[in-house]
Amino acid sequence: MKFAPFYFLFAFCMLPIVAAGEWLPGFEDVPMMDKTYVVEEESFVYSLAEGKIVQATVISDHVSRRQLQRFYSDALRELGWRRTRDTRALQTFTRGSEELNIEIIESDPLTVGFTLTPIGD
Repeated sequence: MKFAPFYFLFAFCMLPIVAAGEWLPGFEDVPMMDKTYVVEEESFVYSLAEGKIVQATVISDHVSRRQLQRFYSDALRELGWRRTRDTRALQTFTRGSEELNIEIIESDPLTVGFTLTPIGD
C-alpha cells in the first residue's frame, strides 16, 4: 500500500481535466463551461419523429455574459456549428437539421437557457 498516496494525488490532479470534458445534460456535444451549473428542475429532453427538443438552464456567479458568449462561439464553431444570430441576449447556431439557441435570461446571477430544436423543412 505504499503507492496509495500516489493514486490519490493522481486522481486529484485529474479532476480539472475530467470537469473540462463535461457536456450539458441531454445535449450530445454542447460543452459545459467551467464555473457554470445546471438547474436540474428546468431541464428536459422531449423526443419527436423529426428529432428531439432539449432544454437546459445554466447559472453562474463567476462568469460574465461576454465570457459565456465568447466561450460558446469558439467551442461550438470547433464542433461544426454555424452562428446565425448574435445579439446581447441571444446567440443562435445551426448544424445539420438542428438549431441551438443560447439565451441570456438574467445577468445577476448569470442565468442562461439552452434550447436545441429540429429545423423544419
